[in-house]
Amino acid sequence: MRTATSLLIFSGYAGPDPDAGAASDGGDAGTVNVVYVQAFDPVTANPLGPARPLFNAPPGAGFTLESAAIAPMGQIALAFNYGGGFNYTSGNNTMSSLYAAFLSASADAGPAAVALQRAPLLIESAQISGQPHVAWSIATGAFVFSWEYNNGSWFLGTKNFRPNGQAAGGTDPVPLSISPEYHGGEQGSVAAGPNFFGVACRYNVGNTYYGPGLTILDLSGNQVGNTVSIASSVGPSWETVAATAAGFVYLYDQNGVTEALVPTSADAGAVLPTGDAGLAGFTLTGGVTAKNAHAINDDTGGLGGVGVAILYANGLSFAYIKADGVTHVGPLSVIPSTDGAYEEINITNFGGSFGLSLYSGASQSTQMAASGCQ
Repeated sequence: MRTATSLLIFSGYAGPDPDAGAASDGGDAGTVNVVYVQAFDPVTANPLGPARPLFNAPPGAGFTLESAAIAPMGQIALAFNYGGGFNYTSGNNTMSSLYAAFLSASADAGPAAVALQRAPLLIESAQISGQPHVAWSIATGAFVFSWEYNNGSWFLGTKNFRPNGQAAGGTDPVPLSISPEYHGGEQGSVAAGPNFFGVACRYNVGNTYYGPGLTILDLSGNQVGNTVSIASSVGPSWETVAATAAGFVYLYDQNGVTEALVPTSADAGAVLPTGDAGLAGFTLTGGVTAKNAHAINDDTGGLGGVGVAILYANGLSFAYIKADGVTHVGPLSVIPSTDGAYEEINITNFGGSFGLSLYSGASQSTQMAASGCQ
């Protein structure tokens, strides 16, 4: 992510304790889970120092750092879990035990200048699918976490936290019906608008799929209206959503990346077209299928639109949807990759600047790119 003074890359490490001696030397050679952080110059991208340990995560196999977000005042929220990451190609996962960690500025923390505020919080202990999400909400002054989990059936959940990690509500489960057999796609992205939250979902009625949908919640977490049907198509591989003043910008993939604008009214929630008129939107040219995408608001010092990180087979691309919710630029290739193994993406926004990152399972490394401030 980008901060006011640097670019930061967070990395999850699982393995022998690097600070312990070998067992033969009397040291403790057990495994540890550690979050590292490395700072880079925001103009030149040159490293400002080596990666440094930030905090130790609780013990557990398959420790995986998943998502991150930053507040306008610089506080940071991280999401991590256990059991390994989500494989977009096959849909396989064994993830469990979702945690939240909260960071704040620290003058004594080296070039990264951030430190852990409190012990990480356990926010879900069930099996998790997809990539957990976290976004900043201007309207509530809180981080909003969202994820899909299995507790006998598949559900979506949200939980909100103040920048210091204090609980601030949420909706768990989010009202909708998810087929208990289907967990091969990516869903549960949350959009934090000025009056509502929107949660991207795949829904069904009587085990009949009705394609991508949107559940709208008020700022207290109560459902507003029924789940909105975005399209009647079956089986998109992922869904993601963000917000502008015009409404919710919803993207999904069905033989290509498609966008739909769900207009909203502060009094009525979704304002859907009548008659034969459908939702305004577009399909990106070329009909190229994407592995995954994450959308995020550009509302903390930006132009009020939506930035989208799109993971294609050849790497990570970026598209920008303007504040009207339909006019768009891109996608433009940002980080090339031909990694046929596990990849994971994230996108953050700070002061009108987007930070995009791509983790490669083949090289076990993360690359990052950041846009200039508006």
